[in-house]
Amino acid sequence: MPSTSTTRRYAAIHIDVSNRRVPPPTGNDDETNEQPQFTFLFAFHRHYLLRFTGESEMEYPYNECAGITMELPVLVLKDPNTCADYLWSTLPWVHDFLDGTIVKFIVETMSPSLCGFAEYTNFSGFHLQAHVTAFLLEMVTLTPLFECASESALEKLKAESFRTNSGETDQYDDCVICLEDFSGDQFLTKMPCSHVFHQSCIFDWLERSNACPLCRGKLDDD
Repeated sequence: MPSTSTTRRYAAIHIDVSNRRVPPPTGNDDETNEQPQFTFLFAFHRHYLLRFTGESEMEYPYNECAGITMELPVLVLKDPNTCADYLWSTLPWVHDFLDGTIVKFIVETMSPSLCGFAEYTNFSGFHLQAHVTAFLLEMVTLTPLFECASESALEKLKAESFRTNSGETDQYDDCVICLEDFSGDQFLTKMPCSHVFHQSCIFDWLERSNACPLCRGKLDDD
């Protein structure tokens, strides 16, 4: 299996607290015992891109969303820090999607707005929606299991090439890379381990690995 190294970074975080709606008055205090309500819809959208890099690049986009509607106690809306602590403890599922530092940034950014809206309504109630959009990029670098052959080793190997009609192919039948017979007027190459392949096949192979495909003997510079 190839080894992998993974780097994850957050490309952008967008927070939009909007759609303020103040409930209509519930009547005189003598006529109703209803308490003001502070409802809050938290919608989380994640745009995720997994990118593999190495010999070739592949990308896999993935989008998901989740949300929750909660009622905020009026006491937590008196202070932004208290509100942030409340949101942190109420939204544990967000930690499954984002790093804790990012979640802390989100709740600390939203809390002043929530407290400000509550004060604006004179604590008579509100309904707010917060849309948090996170753009995430995860990069996975694929590292080959074997190192490719060096340019100097390939140059030396070219000296070991010969044609099929040279009379040196009697003991060889076919190329194990392409599984085709040694026939016609073709260039062949003999590895230091004495295994023979089509020149084009083995040089293409050695661009990915410096080991013989048969015995795994390495092609060294020496």
